[in-house]
Amino acid sequence: MQVCIGTSELSLYATDRESEWHGILDSCEGKRIVLGTDAQGSIRYHVITIVEGGNRSSKWGIGIRSERHGIEPSILPRPEDDSVWVGYNREVVCLSLRKTGAELRLGLDSLFHQFIAIRDAPTIILCEAGVVALDTDGKLVWRRDTDLIQRWSLHGEFLYLQFADDLPIQLAVRTGQSVTNPNG
Repeated sequence: MQVCIGTSELSLYATDRESEWHGILDSCEGKRIVLGTDAQGSIRYHVITIVEGGNRSSKWGIGIRSERHGIEPSILPRPEDDSVWVGYNREVVCLSLRKTGAELRLGLDSLFHQFIAIRDAPTIILCEAGVVALDTDGKLVWRRDTDLIQRWSLHGEFLYLQFADDLPIQLAVRTGQSVTNPNG
């Protein structure tokens, strides 16, 4: 799969073989970053290669060691600041495409699930048992620990969450504040 951000071209690969993963990373002439070095158990290997402005000799790579929890790593392209956010295992990393390095690392209290990008509002990071909101600079706006999230939906500026054992809640995406009980 390929994604373009500004003048950068990102290609994504996944493999079960560590040797293949190393081979792809070794083909990157520029900087290499490896994420998930503390991953345990059964591992799936992912690589994001980045080519700036069509110059193949400046290709650099991001290797991700992902624990197999049924959720693949996810990227959130951020063309407005030439960066990409990567969510995997229990972490979110903001990578600058200009500086070829990690700008921000955010540890999560539960497994990363997905990004929810909302125009003119914080970016929501949905975890297995919690929600985090970051501003455009990657700074924490709010954090909410929850029960195991079963379903979610976005209605305007409100995030509706259903849980395994607790009553559902509705959160204001800008503040994280609970709004009246959606069932009451």
